[in-house]
Amino acid sequence: MLSGFFPVDNMPEWARWLTRINPMRYFMDIVRGVLLRGAGLADLRGELLTLLGMGAAAFGGAVLAFRREGARG
Repeated sequence: MLSGFFPVDNMPEWARWLTRINPMRYFMDIVRGVLLRGAGLADLRGELLTLLGMGAAAFGGAVLAFRREGARG
């Protein structure tokens, strides 16, 4: 329900804040923009940069966790 499949604007304020940490919300905004509005890269820049940042943070966390685990073993 917090993926953005349903309109985020109709959710209570606390739920809107929770959707900001869910990457599916931004993916659904991109899909909806491309399929329904025919949006281009410039129109979806904010969502794409947010997903890129989330991916970089997850990758960086995985690298750090792997380095720590590899040093023990």
